[in-house]
Order: sequence, then structure tokens, then C-alpha cells
Amino acid sequence: MQQLLVTVIVRVIALFTVIPVHEFGHALVSYKLGDPTAKNQGRLTLNPIAHLDPLGSLCMLLTGIGWGKTPINPYFYRNQKKGLALTALAGPMANVLLALVLIALVKVMSLVALLVPALLGSAFYLFLIQMLGLIAQINISIAVINLLPVPPFDGFRILAFFVPAHVTYKLQEYQTYISLAVLMLLLLGFLDWPIQFLTGFIYKGLGFLTGFIDLIARAIV
Repeated sequence: MQQLLVTVIVRVIALFTVIPVHEFGHALVSYKLGDPTAKNQGRLTLNPIAHLDPLGSLCMLLTGIGWGKTPINPYFYRNQKKGLALTALAGPMANVLLALVLIALVKVMSLVALLVPALLGSAFYLFLIQMLGLIAQINISIAVINLLPVPPFDGFRILAFFVPAHVTYKLQEYQTYISLAVLMLLLLGFLDWPIQFLTGFIYKGLGFLTGFIDLIARAIV
């Protein structure tokens, strides 16, 4: 029961942080490339309400895999192919950056707990550290999933920058079937191992980047 409660809390928090950050990344880069669509619709913001999609939100709460919505218009880009790829990459990268901040915060909070013994006895404080670590993992998982090189994921638009147009057109013809197939593989757990492997790999990489906090902790403690 406790584990279920933790899962529900983490997914609710992720819904209002992970998804908006991802969509804001798309909106910001698209705007920087000359597309005012998201800004004109009030979606160049971290406000969750501006980005949440009803079905994507429900899926996030039920399965831990969700999505939002960010309108873009590639006709504003000087180079549409490049612009679409950069805009697509911005979402996952925003999640990775948020994960980096959260991992650093977890390490700082852990260090504070060592310096203030009373915090080690605080169930809420330790629970908060656990939550932040789990949300960091969800950010990375969402980034990894969105980098899958098939429609409708962001990875497909990134792939389109590197392959001939006829290849992407062919994949788009079967987008509905590919999307359903990948979604089923995700829900049935067939992609769990590669996603967990890549998530763990990136998590360790971000842990390395925040290693200076560990060095400070060893020096102080």
C-alpha cells in the first residue's frame, strides 16, 4: 500500500513537472527559431495547464508514460528540416537538464542531512529526497522514450534530419500502426529493459557531472 501511494504521488508530481518542462522545451526552441505559434497561444510557459493533454495525462497517471501538447509551425523556420529536429530534441534535453538539477539537489539535501543529524530522523525529509530521485528517473525515462526514432516520437523528427525524405514519408504512411505497436510494447513491458538500461546509463552520467558535490561531502564529513 505504501509503495502504491509513493507511485501515485510521484506520477502526479511528474504530470505537473516533467510533461510541462518537456513541452516548454519544444515551445522555447521553436520560438527562438522564429515560430510564434506556441507563444501566441499562451504556451511559452511552464504552467502545466497550458501543456497538459487529457489522454496523455491519464496515461501518465495510470502507466507512468504520458505526453502533452505544443503547437509548432515549421513554415516559420528558415530550414524546416533542421528546425524540426532541433525543436524535437529540445523536449528530451529539457527533461535531462531537469534531472541534472534534481540529482544535484538530492546530493545537496543528503549532505545537509549528514550535517544536521535531526534530519536523518525526519521521515518527511527522507521521503522528499526519495521523491526527487524518482522524479529525476522519470525525467530521464521520458527523454529516452521520446528519442525512439519512430513516429510520433521526437526521435523520428530527429531521424528525419539524417535520412532521405522518402524514408520518412514511408514511415509516416504507417504512423498509426507503428504508434500503436510501440505503445503496446511499452505497456506490455517488452521495452522495459532497454529503457531502464539507457535511463540508468544517463543517470550515472548525470551523477558523474554532479560528482563535485560528492567531493565536497567527503571533504566536510
